[in-house]
Amino acid sequence: MGDKERIVRSNAAKALGTLGDKRAIPFLLEALLDETDSVKEAVAEVLGILGDKNAVIPLINTLKATHNKQVKIKTIKALGELKAEKAIHEIIRYLNDKDKDIKEIATEALGKVGDVQAIPFMIEALFDEVDSIREIAAQVLGTLKDKRAVIYLIKALQDSSWIVRQNAAVSLGIIGSKQATDPLIKLVLNDDNWSVRWKACQALGMLKDKKAQTPLIKALDDKDWHVRKSAAEALGELGDKDTVKPLINKLEDKERFVREAARKALVKIGNPSLTDLILALEHDNKYVRKEAALALGELKDKIAISALLKKLNDKYWSVRKAASDALINIGEPSILPLITIIESIN
Repeated sequence: MGDKERIVRSNAAKALGTLGDKRAIPFLLEALLDETDSVKEAVAEVLGILGDKNAVIPLINTLKATHNKQVKIKTIKALGELKAEKAIHEIIRYLNDKDKDIKEIATEALGKVGDVQAIPFMIEALFDEVDSIREIAAQVLGTLKDKRAVIYLIKALQDSSWIVRQNAAVSLGIIGSKQATDPLIKLVLNDDNWSVRWKACQALGMLKDKKAQTPLIKALDDKDWHVRKSAAEALGELGDKDTVKPLINKLEDKERFVREAARKALVKIGNPSLTDLILALEHDNKYVRKEAALALGELKDKIAISALLKKLNDKYWSVRKAASDALINIGEPSILPLITIIESIN
């Protein structure tokens, strides 16, 4: 670190970070006092990666002393990585910085620190004129999980940026306030961006509000498969027997991930799915038969054994395999019927 060439000192700091050895911390802290900004920048980044809290005060001092944009950015980021509560007030100073990049990194860092002191500033950032700041704030408010943010996140569901709307939806799901159900339903049914509809479905699944059941059933027919998949997953979280038939219909979706999500949802619903799943073994569509067999295997109810045994003669190998896997999952009750079949073949 004492080389006269700044590039060498900078690269030495990066190398120490790559090695991840905390014995390097004293040398790195000394290097924060380097006269060259590029070295300070490299050292600050490495200190954030190494995660030693002893670096917090030296990093705060560096932030106070520097006028260099990149040093500020790397130092603020490092303080965020260190979850440095002592640095909150210093980071807050940069939330209104004229430089967009610095404001953005300060917003991110404050969220990573995760202190409730950040809530009012994150709420203010949620209505910043810069899209990227609002996007970060909408995400961070979810990680902070404070119900004071709910009414502001609901407002953010109408933001002009689809990323803000998407992040706000997810955050509302994480916070878990059913106050958000109706606004999220509106997104699922009306937003023109598939990613927003997708995340709104996920959020409704987290809220588990029965009020969302009918809109989620409608979302099973969304033109985007991500939304259909997410709607199926959310219905699984609701766990209502009235959703069995719509989910059975999704076992023939053209997209594999949707079919799998519908099957897993039916398994979550449990016994109310059994009859319809057994009937689905006779469906014309091979995908429906396969997913139904797999679901019955996961439910492990011996009532399905007879129907599954018949599917061992299905003309499609994928269905035959699913049926055999299901019988194996059901276990001991399947043994005698299988032996009987083998003996009859012999």
